[in-house]
Formats: sequence, C-alpha cells, structure tokens
Amino acid sequence: MKEVSVPVLKETSADVFFQDYVMRNRPCLSRGGARDWPAVTRWRDDEYLRRVAGRERIARTTSILPNNGFDHHSIIEPALFDDFLDSYKDNARLYVNDAAIPDVLVGDLGGSPMLGGLARLDTLPWGDKRLTMFMGSGDQLAPLHYDDEDNVYVVIDGEKDILLFDIADFAAMYPHNDNRLPDFSRVSLSHIDYEQYPLIEAVTCYRARLRAGDMLYMPAYWWHEVRSVGRSIAVSYIRLDRRTQLLVFGKLLRAGVFPLDAQEQARLVAMLDDLEGAAEEARARPMEVLARDDIFAFCLRVLAFYSHEKASGNDLRAARLACRQAAPLAARMLKQAEGRYSYPVLFLLQNFSTVMRAFSNGDKEIYMALANILRKSPIAVDETTTIGAEDFQRDYVDAHRPLVIRGAVRRWRAMDWDDGYLVDKLDAYPLQVDIMPRSRLGEPDLPRAKRVMMSVEAFLPCLPDTDRYHYIADINMPPMLDADLGEHSVFSVFPIWRRRTFWWGKDGQISFLHYDDNENIMCQIDGEKVFLLFDVTDFDCMYPKDRSEFRSVIGVDDDPGRRSLADYPLLARATPYIARIGKGDILYLPCYWWHQVTSHGRNIAVSHIINETQEQRARVAGRLIGAGVLPVPEAVRDALLAIVNTDEKASRRIARLKAYHKEQLEKTGESYYPHGVFKRLIEENLFDIIRGHATY
Repeated sequence: MKEVSVPVLKETSADVFFQDYVMRNRPCLSRGGARDWPAVTRWRDDEYLRRVAGRERIARTTSILPNNGFDHHSIIEPALFDDFLDSYKDNARLYVNDAAIPDVLVGDLGGSPMLGGLARLDTLPWGDKRLTMFMGSGDQLAPLHYDDEDNVYVVIDGEKDILLFDIADFAAMYPHNDNRLPDFSRVSLSHIDYEQYPLIEAVTCYRARLRAGDMLYMPAYWWHEVRSVGRSIAVSYIRLDRRTQLLVFGKLLRAGVFPLDAQEQARLVAMLDDLEGAAEEARARPMEVLARDDIFAFCLRVLAFYSHEKASGNDLRAARLACRQAAPLAARMLKQAEGRYSYPVLFLLQNFSTVMRAFSNGDKEIYMALANILRKSPIAVDETTTIGAEDFQRDYVDAHRPLVIRGAVRRWRAMDWDDGYLVDKLDAYPLQVDIMPRSRLGEPDLPRAKRVMMSVEAFLPCLPDTDRYHYIADINMPPMLDADLGEHSVFSVFPIWRRRTFWWGKDGQISFLHYDDNENIMCQIDGEKVFLLFDVTDFDCMYPKDRSEFRSVIGVDDDPGRRSLADYPLLARATPYIARIGKGDILYLPCYWWHQVTSHGRNIAVSHIINETQEQRARVAGRLIGAGVLPVPEAVRDALLAIVNTDEKASRRIARLKAYHKEQLEKTGESYYPHGVFKRLIEENLFDIIRGHATY
C-alpha cells in the first residue's frame, strides 16, 4: 500500500479552496489555520470548560470495542458536560463523538478561508449536525469508515492521526456486507491481512498528522480512520450538497463500483460525460417516467439536473421541485432493490436518494410550497437566549410579536426522551394519530388525512413508512410525561393555561397555512421546525378557505411549478417572517398570526396553549381595523378605531363594539358582520366577526 501526505495549503483563498479541492473531491490540510481561535488556548483547561459549559448537556459515547473504537453500536447517552469532565480522563472508553457542541462554546471558535469556501456548499436540512464536537483522553479510534458529508475537521487540542482513502477505491475497502455497518470497513489498518484483503495493497493511503490549530478538509465519502493521541478536542464543520454528491457518484461509476453490465455502464458513463443532456432530460420528462429506468440512471439524472442549474446560475425552482418529486420515487425504487444489490451498494443509493430532499438554508426560498409561490425573502423573527417576564410581556405579548428563545428548555428532562423511554412511559395510553398519504410532490396530502387511535408501540413502526405520514398532532399532553417538563420565566406572563399539547412526527411534515385563536408557546423537544409566518395585519392577503375555517386556500397540495403570484396576487402585499427552532428552543406565537410549519428530523414538541385575553382580542381588532382589513366606509372605520384605541378596559371596548354594530344595523339595515353566524361569533370571538367581514 502506497502512503503519501495530504497536500498542505501554504496560502489560499476561499475561492481557490472551493474550486481546487471541494469541487474536485480532494483532501487538503491547513497548518495552523485555526491557531488564533480563542478555543485553542481556552479549551486546554477543563476548569474553563466546566465553568462555561458544565451544566450543558452533551452526548456521551461509550466504546464497546476492545481497541476503544467507536461505530454505530457504541452506547450513546445524554450527560451533563460536568459529569463527562469528571470521568473521561480515567476512562478511555468515554468520548464525546460527533456530538452537537454546546452553544455557549461556539463563540470561542473563529473563521478561515477554508471555512469560507465550505460555506458555499448547501447546508443540511436538519438543524442538529452543522457543527459537532469530539473530546477524549487519548487512544480513541474511529475505525475505517466513510461519511456522506463534506467536512472541515479542526483540532483544538492534542493530536490526531488520520488516514484517508479515495472513494474511487471503494471495492478495496471491503465494507461490511450487512445492514448494520455497510459504511465501515472490515480491514484493520493496524494489522492488514493482505491475503484476506488483497485489493487494498494497490491503493494509495493519504496520511495527515494534525496538531492544535490545524484544519483538514475531508471530502464527502472519503474513507478515513482517526486515532486520537493524548487528550484531544476537535470540531467538525459539516455540509451536504448535491453537487459534491454528483462528483462522488461519478467517481463510483467510473471505478466500476456499481453492479452494472458493460452496456449499462457505458450508457451511464456517456450520460455523465454529457451532464447538460442529462439535466435537460430530467427537465423535460416527468419524474414518474424517469423512474421507470434503473435507480442508478434515475439518481444520476436528478443530481445532474440540480448541479447543472446551480453551476449555470439558473433559477433553481424547477430543479428543487424535481428533487422533491424524485425523493419518494427513489425511496420506493430503493425498497424494490432490496435483495438485488449488496448492502454497501444499497447504502450508497440510500444516501443519494436521501440527499434529494436536502435544501440550502442559505437560499432565499424556504422548503415549503407557499414560499415557492411567494418568492420573497422572509424577515427573521427576533431571537434571544434570555429574557425576563416583564420585558417579554411588554416587548412581545403586548406588542403582539413572535419571539424565539434559544436553549430556553434545554435542561428539561424531556430533552432525553428516546423511543424506548416513551414506550415505557406511554405503554398502552391511546394516542390520536393523523395518517396522511404522500402527495404527488412527496409531501403530506393533508386533505386526505384520516385520524385513528394507536398505542405508542403501534405508532413507532409506522414512522418509517415511505408512502404515508403518521403524525401525533396537537393532542392533550399525556399526563405520565408531565414530570419531564419544566418552567421558564416567560410562562409566568400567562398564569392560566388552557392546555398543553403534544406533537410527534418525522421529517418532511408540513401544515396548512392557518391561524389559531390562542396564544402558543411551542417548546421543541427534538428535531427542528421551520415556521413561515404572516402578521394578522396581512389577513386580507391570506385567502381564507371559507368563512368557517381558520386556514387558507393556499395549501401544501399546491404545485409550486404551476402556481405563482398571478394565482394569489394579494400575496405580493404580504410580509413573510421566518422562525427556526431546534432542540431546546421556544417559539412564542401570538394569537391570529398566520403560519405554515415544516418539520425536520425526528420531531417532538410540546405546546403551551393559552386562551387569548379580552385585551388581546381588543388589540387584534384594533390592528385589523387600523390596517384597513374591513371593507367599511371611512366614517365607520374611524368610529371603530375610536372605540378600540381608548384606555377603557378591554371588556368595555368589546361591549362598545357590539353596541356600535347594533346601532349601525338598526340605522342602515346593513351588518358588517357575516350573515347567519352573527350570534355564535359575537358571543364566542370578536375576531371571527371581523374576520368574516373581509371579502375576496
């Protein structure tokens, strides 16, 4: 086996790194690229880490292998960073392995041209693996394996020995042919048995010895073994991009890794040599037609389409839509391919199929049908990490504005909920489950949803279903889980709860565009949710479905390839907002704000639902009237505003609005409330009265 050193960058720019290494799937090393980061000096000291992040939770991994190695079967459990720091030096089996870094430590990191180049790649669609951490006492080993993402690996303290192999040498890596470790090699690099694994003798091994402050770019899918020398800490910056996935697919194809006959191999290589033609074919033909071909050609065309459009600087709407349509088809094809190909090949195909669902958080459009129609960059909702009850009441509740509070509930015991724990706790407790078939875009077909009761043991096996979505949505909080929840200062602003609700689903679920007539504090327990929001003053731009429902006719069953602002012209006047919440975050969602929600990853949340107060109802009424939502004469609007803008109690203002309506009705014979539902709405909710008066 030939051994060479990983190329070392002397001086480089983000442009050079991106073009010469990332877009060529080649590794490189930056000596001292991070030596000036504060972490390189501060993190040498466990007491500093304890003081700053000791009460943060980390994922602690315990090796079960005799060489202190780590793989998919290593034991992973949540722990306080304090507890890990107390025990890791005396136990080489303990490791923080590719775990989310505590937010309070991120400020100690810095930048570099290498990271600037990496940032040009798309980011992961799920929010928990963009920046990860590794820490151990020494002698930890990550056996020979590959990852499907591009990775800049930065050593903060200690040393690392890393051996890398090109993905083109896939066959010589002898991956396990089972469904447990198809991305790990059977070869032990410390004692290579060349008789058992003869192909590895002819490959080139790239070696890198990293010290504190060094940065290594590991391209997607490159096989690598990592050995820690002494106490060591490292961080990884991770990206997943369809363009680099196509580079890898091409390498594997040309190396003959895929089980294709000579004729099929030649056909796909010709397609690879004419990416523009492959992209055009994917553009011109429906995905269902392309899916009649084999899965290798299907993946190649879809990846080529996106990569060609991105490289050409073209509008990506059609390419994104193609990827979204292709994802469920590829998943179905993959299921049909089981038994026909080896597990390592099936695992590669699974990676290429999954990445079709990926999108860029840096792109302007959001991965939701409504945003694809809207074509307008949303405004980020305010964020904070700490806020007192008084400030929260004044600046957000009274101002009727949403707010994200990062890490607000990260110390709740609910952060440790795994499937086994929930099965034990919930036992036979009946859960209300919404079952939704996939639409033609691969998204939940909400209008065709049905509702059933299930136990948790019946629900869990349904989550991987590729043809249907199963979602526990907005059910009353199971009482046996209450003890795992905690408190936060903002809760004291709302002393009386209507109820707490429980949400549990998987990646890709999307809600209708709708509003709720209650205050909502949503606490994210696992995964990520993306909210697209519109202020109540944009009510007349939302196209309510009808006068008895709280949702819009702009549904997730719309095909963004066919819909545009021409179909919903009032949307051009609306101002979209965006809020992303991850594990441990809170979103305050004021009553009557329109919103559409997309879930990413394993997704669990708890909502604290609060009835809107008389003050909130009067405040919302005033905002609607002031925004000109009601199609009433100017004199009537001025009279209504004069009522809602007084200093009287809210209940008094609402009573005066009712009296004014009665007076107008007797005087003119015309009601500005909806006919037929006046009594129900005026007694239940003033906002519905005003809502029903809008015309479209």
